[in-house]
Amino acid sequence: MVDFSHKRRITEKPNIKIGEAPIQYRTKATFLGLTFDQKLNWNEHIQKLKVSCLKTMNALKYLNNRNRGLDRNRLLGIYHTLIRSKIDYGSQLYCTAAKSLLKNLDVIHNACLRLCSGAFPTSPVISVYCDLSEPPLHFRRLQLSSNFYIKNLDHPENPISTLFLNTDIKSIFIKSQKQNLLLPLYLSKNNIPTKFHPLLPIVTHTPPWLLELPHTVFDLLETKKAPSNNFEIQNQLSEILNSRFKDATRCYTDGSKTN
Repeated sequence: MVDFSHKRRITEKPNIKIGEAPIQYRTKATFLGLTFDQKLNWNEHIQKLKVSCLKTMNALKYLNNRNRGLDRNRLLGIYHTLIRSKIDYGSQLYCTAAKSLLKNLDVIHNACLRLCSGAFPTSPVISVYCDLSEPPLHFRRLQLSSNFYIKNLDHPENPISTLFLNTDIKSIFIKSQKQNLLLPLYLSKNNIPTKFHPLLPIVTHTPPWLLELPHTVFDLLETKKAPSNNFEIQNQLSEILNSRFKDATRCYTDGSKTN
C-alpha cells in the first residue's frame, strides 16, 4: 500500500490487515508500466524511462552509420516506434512533473533528432525541429493531453470525465497550490481551453440501405468525345435537361457553375 501525500512530516499510519496478514506500506508502486511515487513527483518513473530510452538510442546510433546506415526517414520512423512511443505513453499523467525532471526527456529527444537528421551535436535544436518537422516534447505532451481530455469529455458516462468536471476536486488543488497535478488545470495554465460542448452523434432518419438508387442517364456516351464535338455535346446536354428534367434542381458537382 502506498500513502500518497505531499506532507514532509511522517504521520502515524493505520495498521491494515487482510485476515491476520498485515499490509506493508511502500514508497512507490508500478501500475500498467507507470511508477507512482509517494509524493507523485514522477521522479522514479522519469528516471526509469530515461534509462530505457538511452539503451534503445544505442541501436539508433549503430543504424546511423555514414556508409552502411539508414536514411533519415527510416531513422525517424525507428525513433517514433522505439523511443518516442515510450515517452508518449502516460505523458497525460507525468506531464505535471517538474520542468527540471522533464528536461531529462528533452535531452534524449534532441539527441535522437540530431542523429536522424545528421546534424552536428552543436546544431541549434530549433533548426533541427524545423528540418524534421518535429515539435518539442512540451507541445507534444500538450497535444496528447488535450486530445485525451476532449475524448473523455465526449463520454460523460466515463468516470474520468466526471473527475475532470468535479468543481470540488478542482478547488482542493487550487487551494493547495498544486494545480499542475490535475489535467484540466494544467491545460488551462498553458492557455488551452477546457470548456467544450461535445458534439452529438449524427444519425440519419433514413438508413442508407433504404435510400432509392439515383437515376443515371447514359445518352451522351453514344457521342464520341473529340475537340470538334464539344459544341454538339453541349447542345445534346441542354436538350436532355430541358426535355426530361425541366423542373429538377440542377447541381454541378464539377464546379463549372456557381449558380
